[in-house]
Amino acid sequence: DDGITRAYRRAEAARTMFRYNEISGNLKLTIGAVQAEFDGMSDYRSYNIHFKYTVRPDSIDVSGEKLLMSQNSSGKNSWRYDENSKSIILDLNNKSRQEKIDIVIYR
Repeated sequence: DDGITRAYRRAEAARTMFRYNEISGNLKLTIGAVQAEFDGMSDYRSYNIHFKYTVRPDSIDVSGEKLLMSQNSSGKNSWRYDENSKSIILDLNNKSRQEKIDIVIYR
């Protein structure tokens, strides 16, 4: 919702579907296109996604394209692995709210 008014009570809010699966040992997260909208809603969205307690991946694809590995949060679309927390961290920025995003983590 817009975070200010009570318009959400009239269903003036957007919804996003998330679906998670493990397929042949790989992890797949699908983030659906935003459904519905509200006044002042941005056309773009950004995500900082953490997969906890997992092993370092071989590679990661986002919507069919290989995501680059980074050593830190660079503000670009990238991923990194935190050895201390055993976490994969994905930074996805400026994604159109109208597109579905498929993330596949190959292990």
